[in-house]
Parts: sequence; structure tokens; C-alpha cells
Amino acid sequence: MSFVEVHFDGDFAYNHQVSLRNLSRTLTCLQSAIDRAHLDNAHGRVWKHARMSFKDYKVTDFLVQPPEEGGYILKFLSTSEKNAKEIIQRITAALLPAYEKAMDEGEIEINKYKNKVVERKAQLSQGNPTVKSYESIIQQPDSKMVRQYGDRAIVKEVDKMLVPVRTNNSENNIIELTFNAEITTKFTFDKTNSQRFHSIVSQKDLGIPVIYRANIKSLDNDVLRGRMYNLDSRKDAYIHFHNIEDLLKLHPFLARKEEEVRFIGSPIIEYGTFDPDAGDIYFLDLYS
Repeated sequence: MSFVEVHFDGDFAYNHQVSLRNLSRTLTCLQSAIDRAHLDNAHGRVWKHARMSFKDYKVTDFLVQPPEEGGYILKFLSTSEKNAKEIIQRITAALLPAYEKAMDEGEIEINKYKNKVVERKAQLSQGNPTVKSYESIIQQPDSKMVRQYGDRAIVKEVDKMLVPVRTNNSENNIIELTFNAEITTKFTFDKTNSQRFHSIVSQKDLGIPVIYRANIKSLDNDVLRGRMYNLDSRKDAYIHFHNIEDLLKLHPFLARKEEEVRFIGSPIIEYGTFDPDAGDIYFLDLYS
């Protein structure tokens, strides 16, 4: 039978007990990873802010078994064996590349993607970069988009689960995840490799400049971020700005929310993925 198992060890599981705070975070993130994996399997892809239906909930339920000693161990059995195998295999496929890299002792290159914004804006002013249409990136994605968006959605939940491991002062805390679907795959996260895992899966980069058609729904000059409705994908997305001057270029369209504005933006690529429908975008300039 397919199952998922969480094993807390070290100071997390003192006297074979675990804190409500750590347990609740872990279980919430684990269920979210299961949900993301199911949606990706069911629809061929998962998108940002995708919601579960009642039908989806029925096949993503895993039943909590009595706790076991050996630290603190919880096993979860699915109520739908076929779906459980597919979900577990999808989660494992998403986690393995980042986990194997985290376990490697090689240097992790941090991409300073915000530094590229200045370069892109300078190139635009000089008329240098190629600007793509929205339709073209759907048909031929950026070469930096090397993974499915579902991978990012799944590993992001596991990364959130590991916050107590990588931020706690203790070096002894461990969260071990076991996924069994015909074969058993185990992921053991201590402070060092959970920090490396975070560095890997939180990498961001800028995609090629794209022309977007949108309605502007909100702008926040405190955090230099806005929300737009993408007229091509028919979904909402966040826009990020380099400075207040850039944000103010879209301000006239805020009062006229039904008016179409065209601007050039770069998709923000996270862990080699981007959701073309609702993924975050970095504003570069108005398109004329």
C-alpha cells in the first residue's frame, strides 16, 4: 500500500513528542504538496493560485495513523490507491533533482536577478533586446524555463516545511520524509542540507522581455508591486517595479480599470519555471 511518512528527530522530538507549531506547519505544507501534485497530474499542469474542487479533495485524502516512536513518526495512508501512487511519484520526481543537488557539497551559484533589471531597462532604451509577444512565449518558452511549473509548486511547499530545521539554533533537528509507491524514496533534511535546498529552490532569474496586454487592478507604492488582469491568459498576476517612477507609469490606468494597457515586462523565473498564465512579472517600460 502506498504511504507518506514524516519522521521528526533530534530536539524536535524530545521524549518522543513534537510541538504543535512544528507539527502543524509540517502537515499543512505536506497536504499542500499533495494537492499541487494531484492538480498537476489531473490537469497536465498546475498554475499559480489553482484551487481544489470537491472532487479533488476526495482523492487527496491521506489518513493519519497512530504515532510511532523512534523520534516521532507519523504515517499517512491514502483512501485512493491509484491516485496515491500517481501523487507520490509526482512529488518524488519534483523533489529528487533539488535534493540531490542539496546533498552535493558543490558551491551553489546565487543569481542576483534584480541586478538584471537595470541592464534590461538600459538595453530597452537603446533598442537592443528582442521583445517577444505573449503568444510566442506560450508556443516557444524561454530557454531558462527548464522545468514544469508543477515542480516549483511542489518543492516550494517542502521548502516552507523545512523552515524550523534550517532556522533553529540546534544542529540536531531532522525532518525525514518517506514516500512509498511501489518503490520507497527517503529524503532526510538536517540544518545544512535544508539551507542548501532553500538556496536551490528559491533561485530567481529574469526571462526575455515580453509584451503584455492588461487591465491594472491595484498598485502599492510601499512594496512596489501591483496586480493586473492578463487579457491574453484571462488570469490575475502580480507586477513588480524597480522604483516608484516605473510604478507611476501605470498609475493613470488604475482609475480606468477597463482600459487596456500594453507594457514590456520580464517573467520572473523561479527554480527554472514560470507560470505563463499567472506568474509574477517585472515591469520594464510601457510599450508604444
